[in-house]
Formats: sequence, structure tokens, C-alpha cells
Amino acid sequence: MVGKVGKIIAYHGTKSCFVESILNDNFKIKQPKKKDNHWLGHGVYFFSEYELAHWWAETKVTVHNKKYKYCDTASVIEAEIKYKKSIDLDTAIGRNSFFSFWEQYEKEMIRKG
Repeated sequence: MVGKVGKIIAYHGTKSCFVESILNDNFKIKQPKKKDNHWLGHGVYFFSEYELAHWWAETKVTVHNKKYKYCDTASVIEAEIKYKKSIDLDTAIGRNSFFSFWEQYEKEMIRKG
């Protein structure tokens, strides 16, 4: 559905050492480092299911603990997200809306050089 207004409960998986600052700063997004390579781009990611957020956090923590000799644990933060606009990419209408936007965006970027 495109344009639906409402709220959802969503889950953010993270390292336990980040929980306090996330809660204090309300998911404030910091500027990325030039070499940051995020999964879907720079931002905060949420899952509709707790289990997926936990899996994501556990996977990241395991990799970071091994790579950097950390001993952190995974945590999941539940958040109520209010929105004015939404696009459900699981529907044909939502996907068509997204692709239409993307085509316009590409044309504008080409025009600007």
C-alpha cells in the first residue's frame, strides 16, 4: 500500500555496548566514514520481526568479536515508529511506485551531471 499513515512496532538489532547511546539519542544517525559499506546504505535498519533483528545483531556481534577481539553481546531494541508515508515493496503497487521514483531520480542525476 502506498501512502498509508500510521505506526508500527519494529525491532533494531545492535551490539549491547550501543544500546544506552541509542536510547539516549533516539537513533540519531552519525555521518558515515568514507569507507563505510552499509548493507542498504547509511541509516538505521529495523525488522518487523524480533527474531530477524536478533539474528542480525548476533551475526554482527560474532563477526566483530572475532575480528576485533571484542566480547560484546547482541541486543534488540523495540521501537514504535510513526510514519506519514509508506511503500510496501511486497506489493506490485508499492514496487511500481518505487521504480517510478527511481527512474525519475536517475534522470535528474544524469541531468545534473
